[in-house]
Amino acid sequence: MLRHLSVAAQMSEYNIDHTSIIPHRIDTGDNSPHFEQLRRHPTAQLPVIDEHVQNMLEHDVIEPAASP
Repeated sequence: MLRHLSVAAQMSEYNIDHTSIIPHRIDTGDNSPHFEQLRRHPTAQLPVIDEHVQNMLEHDVIEPAASP
């Protein structure tokens, strides 16, 4: 029980892991990938979004990318 609690205490919102226990595949048939235009965010929310992105970068949840 103590091991279970110590693992639970170490968990955080950025403690993201992966598993190979349940493999999955998304069959899209002959359909091409779906594309949606980006939407603008309200100006008041931009600092909050920047903070979340910075936190995810610091915790290696995401990484910088540049695309054409």
